[in-house]
Amino acid sequence: MTRLCLLLLTLLVLSDSAMGRNSDFGRCCLAAKRTLQVAQEGGRHAGFLKNYVGKSPAELQKGITSLQKQIAEHQGKIANPEKFIPNFKQLDLRQQKALLESKWPGDIQRQQEQADILRGLLGN
Repeated sequence: MTRLCLLLLTLLVLSDSAMGRNSDFGRCCLAAKRTLQVAQEGGRHAGFLKNYVGKSPAELQKGITSLQKQIAEHQGKIANPEKFIPNFKQLDLRQQKALLESKWPGDIQRQQEQADILRGLLGN
């Protein structure tokens, strides 16, 4: 093996053990890699990926920043729904529950997956 191959193999082994499947960081990285792989195979978010392939690193970073802002906004909606929907307390309890437990968390998950895809395109 060449020195470069040995170095890459060593880094791969070290990164696997440092970011092992049992660590939160390792699980997060693996999930992000799977999200990108699924999109590359034509699965979930394939259209989103197609829109960003070939974009400059600056455009990818801008997309990540935008998604992070959207995630923070949705986290704020969950933490304080009345700030975003003034009559939130008057909504049917089922509507309140759907927003707090399904709609907004689902939006956050989608946005996080999309940000992971853009990070993958950046090589992060």
